[in-house]
Amino acid sequence: MRILLAEDDPVLRCLLQELLTRWGHETLVAEDGDAAVACVLSGEVFDVAILDWMMPGTTGPDVCRRIRETHVDRRPFVLMLTAKSELEDVVGGLDAGADEYLVKPYRPAELAARVRAAGRLMRMQDDLIAARKLVAYQTSHDLATGALNRQAVLAVLHGLLLERQAAPSPLSVVRVGIVGGSGERRVRLDDDLVKAVFERVTMSAPGSALVGRTSDAELLVILPDADEPEALARAAAISEGLHSSPVSTPLGPVTVAVDTGVVTARTRVDLDLAWLLCAIDALAASPARDGAPGGFRFSLAS
Repeated sequence: MRILLAEDDPVLRCLLQELLTRWGHETLVAEDGDAAVACVLSGEVFDVAILDWMMPGTTGPDVCRRIRETHVDRRPFVLMLTAKSELEDVVGGLDAGADEYLVKPYRPAELAARVRAAGRLMRMQDDLIAARKLVAYQTSHDLATGALNRQAVLAVLHGLLLERQAAPSPLSVVRVGIVGGSGERRVRLDDDLVKAVFERVTMSAPGSALVGRTSDAELLVILPDADEPEALARAAAISEGLHSSPVSTPLGPVTVAVDTGVVTARTRVDLDLAWLLCAIDALAASPARDGAPGGFRFSLAS
């Protein structure tokens, strides 16, 4: 683990650093409370903080409070190491945000056990953080392809349209309807094929674009600030890119057939998500023939 050690006594500091290094930990050494706060504010990442209470300048409890204010998402384990042993001192240290309190003179075996306990708690915290991130990802993404899911796409579109009510700017959406594919083996329209198409579309889209999967065989490419001519050019490039060379799937190379169409929302007061979705649905109901790019074009009236 990476441990922030704040101790103003040079002898105790060296002894502690030697112990922690011997136990296999990396140490960030602060000679007093002010140096510890500077380390915290610099963005240094650490798992555990071992803080002396009585230090020149900023005290241990104050350093602890600053750690809690700064490290919100991932909370380092804080061990207060001090000669102050009265009950009110213990309570004050814990109330400042410390997780553990150890009174000097400490026994190395006890300190080692506390540090091991800190490591277990940090691993549990990291597992919880990873689980939360996974749940958040699953909420907004199609797990099979990695694209934004329909709910996330609609939320993005709604937010962009609201922004354009206050600050006029064009917005375009390219619908990519996947008709199917052919290759050395007949390929059904499954998640592997859609994922391959999604990756190809993402590579050809500009950096500001967002790509989402809104149904089994439909991708939407959101192009913020793109007018209709630019969006039509993007749609043509996407279609031509998919037709020019096969995409790779677990079943082998597949030549994909797609229908592309463009919906452009031009700036006006009543930009409306429902209208935009109706226009996209109209593209799906009347696909272009033979996968011709940009075969159907819809735009909001100015």
